[in-house]
Amino acid sequence: MKTFSSFLSGSFSLPLTNCGVRGRNSSGVSSHSQSPDKRYWRNPLPAENNLDAIAYGKGTFVAVGDAGIILTSSDGKTWALQTSGTKANLNGVAYYNSTFAAVGDTGTILSSPDGKTWTVQSSGTTHSLNGVTYGNGVFVAVGGNGIILTSSDGKNWTFRSSGTNANLTGVTYGNGTFVAVGGFFFHIGIAHVILSSRDGKAWTTQSLKDNSYLYGVTYGNGTFMAMGNLGSLLTSSDGKAWTVPSAGTNAYVNRMSYGNGTFITVG
Repeated sequence: MKTFSSFLSGSFSLPLTNCGVRGRNSSGVSSHSQSPDKRYWRNPLPAENNLDAIAYGKGTFVAVGDAGIILTSSDGKTWALQTSGTKANLNGVAYYNSTFAAVGDTGTILSSPDGKTWTVQSSGTTHSLNGVTYGNGVFVAVGGNGIILTSSDGKNWTFRSSGTNANLTGVTYGNGTFVAVGGFFFHIGIAHVILSSRDGKAWTTQSLKDNSYLYGVTYGNGTFMAMGNLGSLLTSSDGKAWTVPSAGTNAYVNRMSYGNGTFITVG
């Protein structure tokens, strides 16, 4: 097993599959031009807008971001700008069963069979949708005011009761379980929210003695990992019982991903 890290100068974004990625210092998609160990990166298409999420399916990478920007690539090097049909910020994208689904601010949902031709779908909400994932034959999108939506085709979406009005910032699927995270900001402090579900329809709130606001969650190697403010990291094998390992930093951890046996966090 090999692990690697790269120190980059200038403006860049770090694309993560099936997770909402808020690369707020970003201005383009970065990719390895050679093997990861050689640490070469490139910005193939200058983009004025931040890119917030990326997914892969049907031989195509799809990156989405602010002001409705959508880019596609077959190799991660050469990118093409697509027409999204919206100016809303797009916060998440996922792929399942020959369909890409992208979600964003003001309840925006788009679907596409190929990443190039996009159709605006009705979400039934004006709350921002912050993340989307797929699993167990269903798309699950989460957002502000505890919004959770599910869809089997990326076109027709159904409201699900989350049992909370927290801002849900991210959602992932692993080990037969969906996990959604987020939090509240109060005048006296902050609080986290963790929800789990086997089918995306019925959700259970999980409790933990930790006051972190959680910005996202991912799954890899049999472990869910959630991250938040002040370097907070939470881990769980089942999405229900959580522990709080030391992150080794008090910086805000905004997003993470898993690959090649390693979790990578950014903030």
